[in-house]
Amino acid sequence: MAFNQSCFGIRSNFDGLSQNYLYYLLLTVIGELRQNSHGSIFSTVNRKTFESVDIVLPPLEEQERIAGILGSLDDKIEANTRLIQTLDSLGEAATRKYLKSVQKTQKLNDIAHIVMGQSPKGETLNTEGSGVLFFQGKKDFGFRYPTPRTYTTAATRMAEPLDILFSVRAPIGALNRSVEACCVGRGLAAIRSSCGQENTLFYTLKTNPNLWEKFEGEGTIFSAINKKGLSELDIPFSETAISNGVEDFLTSVEQEIFSLEQENLQLAETRDALIKRLID
Repeated sequence: MAFNQSCFGIRSNFDGLSQNYLYYLLLTVIGELRQNSHGSIFSTVNRKTFESVDIVLPPLEEQERIAGILGSLDDKIEANTRLIQTLDSLGEAATRKYLKSVQKTQKLNDIAHIVMGQSPKGETLNTEGSGVLFFQGKKDFGFRYPTPRTYTTAATRMAEPLDILFSVRAPIGALNRSVEACCVGRGLAAIRSSCGQENTLFYTLKTNPNLWEKFEGEGTIFSAINKKGLSELDIPFSETAISNGVEDFLTSVEQEIFSLEQENLQLAETRDALIKRLID
């Protein structure tokens, strides 16, 4: 692997340090490395930064035992992630097949409720969990669900559980789903099907990014789409998504993805707790 000056390649240089253990060991000292970083614009670490970190090194056999425990959790997370991606591909394939038989379109606001985001005042934001979750835009997105980081005590515009979160600023059309009721900022719109086709609508948007291509050049600095543009998107639509089982199939796909995502969160929490207990 080749990398530039913005990265460090780190490997054990003696037989008493397991490479796998070294990986998890580095995770425990990231905070200390950040504290010892320097730079007027960007935080930077160098060789001396690493030399300033003291570590306790258990016997090699103990290192390998610890790395094996932590690695088994990461292996399970990786297996779940691959399955999530496979399920997502199945959902997309089923949607594309279904849409080949759809002959008409509807304006998005005729088949869905649209809530354009509005950011609350900065002084109401916190990371301590006070109030409701707040998502500003694409930067908060995960594979399917946004990452909880910020909360607000003065929510403005709200998304309901399992609403589609649609990025209205570049990149336009990036999608996630809300896990719970949350406040959406000005970089997002919350979209909710008004005809019982929540998952069909999600996958229809997901597989048709061409629907908003014409808005890619809008905006004075960054591409953007406003409520009028979003409301008037022509969405391939048919009432048969429910009667022919497409919505049920996509619902089962999304339920399985949700379960796997939640399991991965629990596995990651367990791994992180064990890292602190076994290595710190």
